[in-house]
Amino acid sequence: MADKLHPNNLPLQTTSFIGREREMAEVKRLLTTTSLLTLIGAGGAGKTRLSLEVAADLLASYPDGCWFVELAPIRDPSLVPQIVASTIGAGEEAGRSVQDTLLDYLQDKQLLLVLDNCEHLRTAAEQLVMTIIEHCPQVTILASSREHLDVNGEIIWRVPSLPTPHANYSEPLVQLQQYEAVRLITDRITAVRPSFRLTEQNAAAVAKICYRLDGIPLAIELVAARARVLTIEQIASQLDNRFQLLTGGSRTLLPRQQTLKALVDWSYDLLSTPEQQLLQGLSVFAGSWSLDAAQYVCGGQGKVQHGVATLLDQLVSKSLVIGENAEDATRYQMLETIRQYAGEKLRGSGGEVAIQQRHLSYYLQMADEAEAKLKGAEQGVWLTRLEQEHDNLRAALRWALGQQPEEALRITGALVRFWQYHGHLNEGLGWLAAALSTAPHAEPRWRAKVLTGAGNILWWQGDYAGARTNHQQALALRQESGDRASIANSLINLGNLASSEGNQEASAALYEQSLVILRELDDKWSIAQVLNNLGNVANARRDLASARSFYEQALVINRALGDKWAMGITLDNLGALSLAMKDYAAARAIHKESLQLFDELEGKHGIAYELVGLGKVAISQSGEQEAARAVLLLSAGVALFATINVALEPEFRVEYEQALANCRALLDPIRFAALQREGIAMPLQQVIAYALDESLMVAVPK
Repeated sequence: MADKLHPNNLPLQTTSFIGREREMAEVKRLLTTTSLLTLIGAGGAGKTRLSLEVAADLLASYPDGCWFVELAPIRDPSLVPQIVASTIGAGEEAGRSVQDTLLDYLQDKQLLLVLDNCEHLRTAAEQLVMTIIEHCPQVTILASSREHLDVNGEIIWRVPSLPTPHANYSEPLVQLQQYEAVRLITDRITAVRPSFRLTEQNAAAVAKICYRLDGIPLAIELVAARARVLTIEQIASQLDNRFQLLTGGSRTLLPRQQTLKALVDWSYDLLSTPEQQLLQGLSVFAGSWSLDAAQYVCGGQGKVQHGVATLLDQLVSKSLVIGENAEDATRYQMLETIRQYAGEKLRGSGGEVAIQQRHLSYYLQMADEAEAKLKGAEQGVWLTRLEQEHDNLRAALRWALGQQPEEALRITGALVRFWQYHGHLNEGLGWLAAALSTAPHAEPRWRAKVLTGAGNILWWQGDYAGARTNHQQALALRQESGDRASIANSLINLGNLASSEGNQEASAALYEQSLVILRELDDKWSIAQVLNNLGNVANARRDLASARSFYEQALVINRALGDKWAMGITLDNLGALSLAMKDYAAARAIHKESLQLFDELEGKHGIAYELVGLGKVAISQSGEQEAARAVLLLSAGVALFATINVALEPEFRVEYEQALANCRALLDPIRFAALQREGIAMPLQQVIAYALDESLMVAVPK
């Protein structure tokens, strides 16, 4: 449902939306009367799809967007504010809770927040929703749950089943087609059997099925999938034999929840034993998964030893698993109702621990491989892959923390660079702290690695004291083990801290110590890192010639390695150096090259640096139009830093504030303020396009 004119993250729907015209109108009306509307109903009633369709219809009504937050994959209640914040692009701030920064972000926003599948996180969802309503008067929340959230002012609206004909249908065919349940099952059967048509001959069977399924959309979807191998009459007959749904014509004796469970039981019982075992095993995945992951995690389970791909395809064809085509491969996921059902079956089978262990093993291997790949030419691919698998990595971490703490240390240590590059700083820091606290006696090399990761995130966040404590502890552990490569890494990190604190002498000494070790080990990636950092020291000393030499040496190595992130960092430094030497054309070209690299990696930290860098280049030209451009870029860059909770280093902040002051001197105060607001509010891809194309203009008051 992507809409270029209105900010949103609503997923594109691949099947038609049948009926619900009255429900759509009523839900939209109710949203104009309340800050919280909760759609309740049994699993499979269609709450999620109705929410998405309503949100898509209302995009133009909410200037700050409609945002869909899927809570089903989340198991940790403490992550609810984090997931909401990351979904809508709210920032993080060191020393403040995610919830506080989320509230600040939402305070003046006029948007629709769709919270889906709240039931398993009800208390956390209630608390967050209540706080948002109290502090953010223009935010409207549309929640879905199997029970209401119990928040003051909440309007509760039960999603009804689709209208169905009576089991003893006797109406004309044209009248039967007006029932939404009939329209839905006809549409879905046609999708799996294109030759199917609703006729006088099969109308009675269709009517009976819709009635017996109580008009529950998910139930209808599941039954329709059976039409691939069964006639509509056979389906109706099996439903009659399997369910004793109603007696005496009353439809009140069996709750909708029971109807759905009975149908899922029926669908499950129709599976072969290998299909059942695979469905059970797949329940350990959170969010979506790949075929490769399914084969590894479930391939050794019971009778499911070979042919996982075939079995998975069979589950997709029966609507128990959803397959979605991505750019490179198909991704799979389950509806939450099915996942919970399969999870109960897995626990009952006694095989849960073995499957969870294989799930952990798979994602530990992925994290280990990704750590190395994030230093080379494949880092873009791996950053995308890790983001795609983030829910599963969280699930693996959560299980490891309770069962195998040292493995949790290994995963967190391997994921630090991903969390940094993609702006998951607070969440990453939380996982690192949890891993350290649950494995106090783990192997020193793993603890040192996690301490280093925490130290690096704290450094980015401006907590230099906390970063130093972590890095010094890591160095002590590494010195005990004699691991020279790791010792060199700790020396670099302590050098970075000294440089940020303005102690260039100490910084240079630490870098030189590390460089001796790294040259002996021929660690080219780390050598390039140190050369870049020595360039920063020379730059701070105003030895511009030496700084350029160091940067250019680092850039040669990074280009050879194909590390776009490291290239971008060094190019940023070269761009700033060119600006200091008043070579404005070179500075602009270099910062643009760096921006393009960070954009390819979706690296917000680097993008923010380049936006500020290009803003400083623009104001160096001293014209009113250039000043206007600079204000927008500077404001957008610093706002992005705040969004990902990265603190500006003291010298960088001074340079930014001076550039902004220069802009203020050239512009009318009203226009200056309008440009600042525009820069802060502009969508990221739009501001990147603006930064790269000098011909683009933004309409703001003059």
